[in-house]
Amino acid sequence: MKRFSGFHLGETNSSGLSRWTVRSRAGALACALACTPGCAHRTPTPVQPPPPKALIERITESRNIFLSNAGANDYFNGQIPGAPNVVYNELYAALQQWGYFHLVDSPGRADLIFQMRGIEAMPQIITPAYGWAKGRQHQPYLQLIILDPGKDPSNPTPIDVIKVRAGRGANVPKGKIALAQSIEWLTYQISARVSRPPARSSGLNPNTALRPSFEMLLRAKGPVPPQFLNARKIYLEAGWPEKIRASVRKIELKDLQADLSAWGYYQLVQTPQAADVVFHLKNDPENGVSITVTLPNSKVILWAIDDPRFGFDNSLARVDKNFVSLLKQIHHLPLTPAETAALR
Repeated sequence: MKRFSGFHLGETNSSGLSRWTVRSRAGALACALACTPGCAHRTPTPVQPPPPKALIERITESRNIFLSNAGANDYFNGQIPGAPNVVYNELYAALQQWGYFHLVDSPGRADLIFQMRGIEAMPQIITPAYGWAKGRQHQPYLQLIILDPGKDPSNPTPIDVIKVRAGRGANVPKGKIALAQSIEWLTYQISARVSRPPARSSGLNPNTALRPSFEMLLRAKGPVPPQFLNARKIYLEAGWPEKIRASVRKIELKDLQADLSAWGYYQLVQTPQAADVVFHLKNDPENGVSITVTLPNSKVILWAIDDPRFGFDNSLARVDKNFVSLLKQIHHLPLTPAETAALR
């Protein structure tokens, strides 16, 4: 079984120009020039300053970790195959193989919370005097925020941020390989914050404990937190930038409420305190439309739901229905052919 060699493979070239296509917000730059795994060999790993001693001690002594799937923004979704859940799945598998941390299913049981999110800045539009408008593609990143519950588990304090380049390839297979290499590099960066050597898990020696095989990562599937999976009562709230008109906000919230009510799987309640979980609907022009799921009176993200088909040409009705379809997928409920086609 072939394994990746060298953690520097997760670093990819971020330069390049691409044609601008208004296909969707999720796939805003469909023809971006991307670095293949081969060129990553020629990209030196940036020198990272050593983490503070106090931070290393705090992470080393913490053995119970809750991995929070905070999703990804639309531009990241358009460039990384299968994002954002594939990032969560592969990092969960890599941490599990390493074996140093015990991955728990609830923020309340965790010593630390690892909040994972894929990010990519909005492309820079270049409009020449003649010809096609072009967009300068920015580098996608994996961003892991380490949160310490401390004295207030409902509002944990960020103590560290690890940000590594997310590899992407010229086609889907190469993109999957490049992303797996980035997950390897991210896991290595986490291990650099632990003062003890990697554990010998699953018969692996220290040189391979942080290097999950590509085949294993392709099959990886991290668990959905049971607090979300078993929830039946939900409170729906919305948050938008001030530049979005109040009338539009009410329409978006009302449409999603109607679709969720028509589905009938959840009971919509009037207060967060009466809910099992809270759905936070967000509409941010720079990041897209998404739902983050938290426990009542908590800021810890259990899960995020992002639709890869959100775009400038999508109606709000279709957006809302796609949310319901994605929720059905999470609960392993059958989708109609039309629902399946809308998510592809």
